[in-house]
Amino acid sequence: MSLGDLALIVAAGLAGPLLAAGRRGFVPVVAGEILAGVILGRSGFDVIHADDATVSFLAEAGFAMLMLTVGMHIPLRDRRLRRALGRRALAAGVAAIAASFGELSDRDGVPAAVVQIGLQEHVITPALGAALTLAALTTLGFCALGTDLLRRRATPSASVPPTPLGVG
Repeated sequence: MSLGDLALIVAAGLAGPLLAAGRRGFVPVVAGEILAGVILGRSGFDVIHADDATVSFLAEAGFAMLMLTVGMHIPLRDRRLRRALGRRALAAGVAAIAASFGELSDRDGVPAAVVQIGLQEHVITPALGAALTLAALTTLGFCALGTDLLRRRATPSASVPPTPLGVG
């Protein structure tokens, strides 16, 4: 990747905030950034090639930030949303965790991560990475909800530390 490609990626990243600038933004910031990526990527003019390692890393980091942004805009404290989801959300979460750990085992039921530790230099496989990420995000979510519950029950003199994401 050349310095010109990196400058083009930075300029494309600024497209979202520029389109959203002003009192009445033309489009949301995230939509502008996605649109710029589509135009410059394989779907558009194919100026930026995704097979480059640096571009691939930037794409994965950008996707992670996009998911964080989406997650931060979900109104978890809305009672109507909680009631609507209820047990279905819990069942979906358990199914997602089970599916990600199901990816980790081979045909004999031996965890693939244990087998691959001895076979490869890369200990963390994509499935293990997905499982660890899902577990970490679930834990952070429970921390955020738990801190909120503790804060409601705490006395005024009690101090509850903030969660890792600063929620609460």
